Amino acid sequence: MVTPPDSSAQSAATAVFCAALIWSIPHLQAHHALRTVSWQGEYRTSVTETGITAGTTHATLVQRWSIFRGYRETRDHVVLLSRDPNILLVEVLPKRGLRSSQDAERLRALVSWHLPRI
Repeated sequence: MVTPPDSSAQSAATAVFCAALIWSIPHLQAHHALRTVSWQGEYRTSVTETGITAGTTHATLVQRWSIFRGYRETRDHVVLLSRDPNILLVEVLPKRGLRSSQDAERLRALVSWHLPRI
């Protein structure tokens, strides 16, 4: 006599596996991105009236305000979003690099002068 396998145990194992996989994907992507850029060393970013300049000892990237459509702010970051919704272009400005709360206010004022909050 042939009996079917215990499907409830198999379903539970599959559900746990899928949940672990879904949880791990963003972490794996972040680890890969950090590993990809870590050889460049420390990044320095400056925000001015003309745009954002990010540089390392190997490269400098200048982005004008016109390439961004808006920004979002979290407790720890200001995130600038691309004007083109089909291109994943973001600039993340961590607030931990600021010296004081006055610097955070100046950054917020400068970004909000050039971009709408979305």
